[in-house]
Amino acid sequence: MPRKTAHRIFNLLIGLFSGAVLYNQLTYILTFAVLCLASARLPDIIEKPKNKYHRGIFHSYFALAASFLAFAFFSFTPLSGIFYGYCCHVLLDKARSY
Repeated sequence: MPRKTAHRIFNLLIGLFSGAVLYNQLTYILTFAVLCLASARLPDIIEKPKNKYHRGIFHSYFALAASFLAFAFFSFTPLSGIFYGYCCHVLLDKARSY
């Protein structure tokens, strides 16, 4: 449970901050932040953990690179918050595993 909360809080805060940096309209900032928050659990929904230390393809550097490229490609729209939130989730998992 603490990990779920950590992912949600981290993604909401980073979404608000990054949305404010990327966009200058309040609706875009809030849309970006909400999508970051919504995608905070996406890697865990796609890939159920088999044990405490399991990290499969959706928690790998390959998935991180793919979602970052998608974010870079779609960064002109607030919908890129989905990819940004996914990147933040994987990065937070990688930081916690070392």
